[in-house]
Amino acid sequence: MSRTMSIGMLLGMTLLLANAPLANAFTGRRLINAAGAIRESAATETGTISLSGMIDFDKSGGASAVDITIDLIDSGGDSISCVLSTPADVAYTLSKEGIGTLTLTVGSGDTCTTGNVGKSIGFNFVVLTNTGRITATSIDLIDNMSDVVDLTTLSGAILTQ
Repeated sequence: MSRTMSIGMLLGMTLLLANAPLANAFTGRRLINAAGAIRESAATETGTISLSGMIDFDKSGGASAVDITIDLIDSGGDSISCVLSTPADVAYTLSKEGIGTLTLTVGSGDTCTTGNVGKSIGFNFVVLTNTGRITATSIDLIDNMSDVVDLTTLSGAILTQ
């Protein structure tokens, strides 16, 4: 194999790897922080929600570690308090353009207000270099009075730790 051909193959492989899906590039420990408003359609109560913590993203659309606190209070005094600590709570997808989804699901091993196992918050997820932006698209958490929180404006960032 000639030197020119070897250099060409090396350059081609480098360019191919540079275009690998962003899900593989967005890995490692990140801080997550988001806040917004909520509404319970059936109870017609409104309130606020926040979440903060850490996700250690892996290369396969999940996490190797997670520690996220979710707090919510509504106008009726109802609340939700969760700590997500199971790696299986996190699922994400990203296209090579860096656009995708992030889902946080309450697992049976998590500490959370009763009735939330299997409930989740879904986000649009956009990666901007080493950071990300999230905007909620769905929520179905249940507060301490068994009201379903079904609307939110939760949005925030995922940052390098």
